[in-house]
Amino acid sequence: MNDLVDRNIWAVVKRLPAELRDDVADELRTTVADMLEERGAEGDASVRDVLLELGDPAELALGYTGGRRYLIGPDLYPMYSRLLKLLLLIVVPIVLTVRLLEELWTAAGGRISGILEGVGAAFNVGVMIAFWVTLAFFIIERSGGSREILRGRGRSWDPASLPSVATRRRITLGETAGSLALLTLLLVAVVGERGHPVFHEAGGPVFFLDHELWSGWMQALIAIVVASMALEVWKYVSGHWTAPLVVANVAVDVLFAGLVVAALATQQVVDPAFLAAFRERTGDAFPVGLVGGPVLAFVIGITLWDVIECLYKYLARPRLKPLRDSGTIPRS
Repeated sequence: MNDLVDRNIWAVVKRLPAELRDDVADELRTTVADMLEERGAEGDASVRDVLLELGDPAELALGYTGGRRYLIGPDLYPMYSRLLKLLLLIVVPIVLTVRLLEELWTAAGGRISGILEGVGAAFNVGVMIAFWVTLAFFIIERSGGSREILRGRGRSWDPASLPSVATRRRITLGETAGSLALLTLLLVAVVGERGHPVFHEAGGPVFFLDHELWSGWMQALIAIVVASMALEVWKYVSGHWTAPLVVANVAVDVLFAGLVVAALATQQVVDPAFLAAFRERTGDAFPVGLVGGPVLAFVIGITLWDVIECLYKYLARPRLKPLRDSGTIPRS
């Protein structure tokens, strides 16, 4: 049958539960054949007219599922499910292992208390991952972003816009999960630093970072990290670099680098109590400049790399060809 029909059926059944796909594919193929037979023509123009009459594949899929409302709809749920599972499988065990080692090493209440603290920390991280990923997908779903991303913002549905039955993604699940895992660990490290002193002095616990940073700097950093996580979800849903994605990615990169540079240049980042305790314990001054310089160079370096990489991938996109893989639609 016409390739456009195959693409249309695929656009419908990929949104359906697996147990419905075979029957729906057979039904749609029969319906299209009957409609073409009534018209007495099977040319591309007739096929396009029939598909336009059938309507948007997203609406057709919603009809087959009984018109149910979802927190995250069938367009996005497979991506949401795969991403969330992979993140939980990567990040939670890492946090659990690190916190168990830390708590078992330092816990004053004994090993049982240390294990409970480590499990509690891993659970909290899992809840945080589930919340932010779900929120990002929920916002895309409720804003109509899933269809706009898959179809093109502001465009009415047209059979010519149907994707191939299977195409190679340019922004992969592994790439997204890796980025989100690193951002989550950064967020955990930033928030967790407040409760984990480096030294315990007579005057109280001593932290590495100056807690005056929490008067605004850290909140801004957390907001940028959360925005970066939302951007990663957006990129994954899109599957390809687009102009809005490039602009948003560059903006977040610049904000992150600018915040770090401004903090290092204008703020006492390292806690003065830590500097005093370090000198007292070692007899030498803590090498603030020796640490701050590489950190600054690293942040600027990864920012430039990410900006150049996203621009290159976006500009190179027209030269990339879709790839059919082993995924096929059911056939009668």
